[in-house]
Amino acid sequence: MHRWIFVVLAFVVCRVGSSTTTTSVTCPERIALHVALTDTPNDADKIAALAWEVSAKGLNKLRERFHRMDSTLFDLSAHLLGESFAWLSGDPGGAKTLVCRQLIDAELRSFKEAEKRKFLLQFHKLISEGIITGFPVIQKMLDEGKWEIETSTSLVSERFAYAILDEIEKANPATLASLLSVLNERKAFLGGRVVDAFLLAGFSTSNLSVQELLDSFGTDRATGEALLDRFLTKRIVANQTASAVDDVLLLDALAKPTSESVLALHHLSRLLKRVQIPRAVLWNWVNVLWELDTQFSLLMERSLEARRANPREALSPYIPANQFSTRTQLALVRLTKARFLISQMVEGVEFEKIRWEMNNQDLVHLSTGAIYGAPGEIRPKSIPHTVAMRGRFGVVRPNVPVTISPYTGTITYRNLDDASISERLQVDLKSWTLDRPNVVAQPSEAQILVDIVKSHQGLPLSFEDDGYLATLLQSDTLGERARCELNAAQNDRNIFLSQLNAVLLNPGRFAPPKPAPPEPPLLSDIEKEQLAKWTDTEGRAVETAKPSLHELSWLQSKAFYDGMRRRFKNMEAFLRAIFVGILSDTNLFVAGPPGGAKTALLNAVYTAELLSLNEGLSEAEQRRLFFLQFHKMLPEGVITGFPKMQKQIDEGILEFDTSTSLVSPDNVFAILDEAEKTNPATLTTLLAPINEREVFAGTETRQTGLRSVAFTSNKTPAEFLSAFADAGGNGEPLLDRAIQKVHVGNKFATPRELFEFLWQMEHPAVLERSERLRLTPLRDLVRKVSIPRELQVMAAEIRREYLGKRLKAAELSINNHLESPRDYPYVYTPAMLPSSRSLVALMETWKSILIIQQLCSGAAYSDLRLQMRHEDLGLLVYGLAYYGPWETRSSALDGILQFELGGQIDKLLQAPHIDSRQKFSLTYIRDEVQEFIQIVNRRYRELAFQQRELVGQFPHLFPSLIIDRGSYDQWLLRSQMAEDPSGTGAPSP
Repeated sequence: MHRWIFVVLAFVVCRVGSSTTTTSVTCPERIALHVALTDTPNDADKIAALAWEVSAKGLNKLRERFHRMDSTLFDLSAHLLGESFAWLSGDPGGAKTLVCRQLIDAELRSFKEAEKRKFLLQFHKLISEGIITGFPVIQKMLDEGKWEIETSTSLVSERFAYAILDEIEKANPATLASLLSVLNERKAFLGGRVVDAFLLAGFSTSNLSVQELLDSFGTDRATGEALLDRFLTKRIVANQTASAVDDVLLLDALAKPTSESVLALHHLSRLLKRVQIPRAVLWNWVNVLWELDTQFSLLMERSLEARRANPREALSPYIPANQFSTRTQLALVRLTKARFLISQMVEGVEFEKIRWEMNNQDLVHLSTGAIYGAPGEIRPKSIPHTVAMRGRFGVVRPNVPVTISPYTGTITYRNLDDASISERLQVDLKSWTLDRPNVVAQPSEAQILVDIVKSHQGLPLSFEDDGYLATLLQSDTLGERARCELNAAQNDRNIFLSQLNAVLLNPGRFAPPKPAPPEPPLLSDIEKEQLAKWTDTEGRAVETAKPSLHELSWLQSKAFYDGMRRRFKNMEAFLRAIFVGILSDTNLFVAGPPGGAKTALLNAVYTAELLSLNEGLSEAEQRRLFFLQFHKMLPEGVITGFPKMQKQIDEGILEFDTSTSLVSPDNVFAILDEAEKTNPATLTTLLAPINEREVFAGTETRQTGLRSVAFTSNKTPAEFLSAFADAGGNGEPLLDRAIQKVHVGNKFATPRELFEFLWQMEHPAVLERSERLRLTPLRDLVRKVSIPRELQVMAAEIRREYLGKRLKAAELSINNHLESPRDYPYVYTPAMLPSSRSLVALMETWKSILIIQQLCSGAAYSDLRLQMRHEDLGLLVYGLAYYGPWETRSSALDGILQFELGGQIDKLLQAPHIDSRQKFSLTYIRDEVQEFIQIVNRRYRELAFQQRELVGQFPHLFPSLIIDRGSYDQWLLRSQMAEDPSGTGAPSP
């Protein structure tokens, strides 16, 4: 009881102190929330209701503080609730950093843990990457050669809940590279150690526009795009208001006494799971975003072409606010739900009356992450009207302009005595009465206002721009640079409104598709029963069941693949490539634009395989995944080990410690992200461990535990090699060590595919997957695969012919680019280089590809085939060409096996929302596969022709090929004559 008396007393203290500029820290909302957290920590609904009330009051206080910044406050609050990042740009003096600090400080006041803080950093070129991911303990490295990182004073420390990052563009490449994974996965990848950051959300502020930011990256534009992809909202904050009246109102807002604001949005994040998006609404959602992506992509391509045509005079190219990658599409769902709840909070909706199901009108909240945010806001369409109104002392003024919002029942007008003050009347939508009818001079005119609102109920809702941004653009004090930015934002808003209203006004035009029939599972009912018998609920092998190790591995791996292909849509080829790498102990190179889930899928597969590898092992014996983000300042010791300097000083002995390095025997898998950003020394030390699986250390050769290494990059292969060349290195040896090259896109080919993907992510209960992968025991089967001699010869001939043609295509691509960079801005690099190493790796990998192809096709273990056949020559394409959104289909026309190209690649090439850079990558991938298909099909035709000649010449040797009675009689006669030409019964010689 005494706790609540204290709360009441604190409330009185705060009320008395409200006349001062800043109140005491013991404000009632903060105390009441902390008491609830202490007394009823498990009562989630009570805490959420109190947090809702506290946050509503806090937002209203901040609105009073910042004039004409409502939309900025609400959008940034949605990021605090949705736990994501926002980018704020604009000329100096617009209070960007101040708004961010006020919001985060208000949120931190609701944390029970007093040690939670904000991370506020001003970037510059000399700042170390350690401020992001932690600093090495130098003494430990000198004494023991261990690469140990201390993170207590860095961004990934558990102390920091929120971050404000000012002028990121001024960071050096090493710091920038370290920041990317922290902003995306909330982790720091330090090789043998992965640090989980507590970081919930954050804001980045800059005086540069998004276009200028990308230009500052020069040739490393892919890194700039990856950075921007981490920020879901791009908002332009103007440094001035639209009129002198607004200037005065701004000064009034700053002069008002303020009290401490408290937000408790992080206590409400669990509410996002309650928000439901009906199927019809989600389909309209997808159609709006699809059209935006298409139009914005076309705008970007035109502006880039203009710059290439005239680089000196062309303006900065247009860059969409959202890249609409797979990652941002998923993140946009959470952010839009958060903005949906924030809108109800600021409208004064009580917690018990929150609407949890979104409707078509709520699609307006997509604007938070889909387009550039700017001053002004999007509102329900209003109706202008004039009415006689009564001012002070009863004076009636005729023809006063009012704005009627029929969907909310709000009637807005300017104060009759002070035009700088906006006032409003409210129509009760249930009783159809006006809250202040006496303000209107005539009761009949008051009734007209009510009737206008009433007549629009039930009509389709549409939205409009409030016009503030257009007014600001007319200001003479606006600089040319800011005007260009805001013009782009206005154009974005107009396009968004056009697409949104098209959906709202024509709901029947966008009927949702019928649910797709569920894909049949790869495992039969018998196989499922067998797997359930052999494994426990966590997927571990049950020894008492005495399972067949190879059959258990087959079933568990097939189940894992079946679940993952449903979870990661259209990424089956990538999954198979990872499986082949694990089974054949080979490396992968994985390239593609940001937001395609490259590292997420690699991490999921490798982690699942480690679960089975580490069954029954002690902590000291556990096998690990080495996950490293490269940058220029990374020492080569992270790869090959650090020398124990103290031992060298004391005894003159060079001794290395590899326990924290890539070459540690405990590391069996590795994900090396953006290796092109490393320095030449580190690159050189990397080559031997990933090829020979050894470290050449002069007096000794150390064996590593590595089996499969995956290199990931946002660059195309040609850009990857160019980055090494710019740094004075050579990336070809690295690419040659990755036998499989994979392209991973970041967009779907059709709206339906995106819709089905988002629907499944919203309803994860329909997804089933095994948490364990068990491919390692199947390596025994790979060793048993036999390749007939004639197939080896044919495979070598096909490879040689294929590589010859692709090298000529690469030379032509380079020459075209050198002669006309405008017409040929991109360069093609073949997937395979013509080295003997790649030949040996291809022939060995071919065996694993045969096993994986059967596994992923759903073959039963009893039907597993270990003998390579002629039709398996088509599998060579998975080692020779880039994996991508394609598949090969086989048919037997006239009895001759032939392949043709299928899959999503042609749809993607025809899609208008795919940019030219991605289309170039998809084009050369398709060309490679088609080149291979032409060569293999010709070989099959030649082989079939030779076989038919043999059948015709020696029919008695091929009786099974004769199918009709007449042919059989002829064969029988010929075979008898061949056995006894003289008719005496004697066999032929």
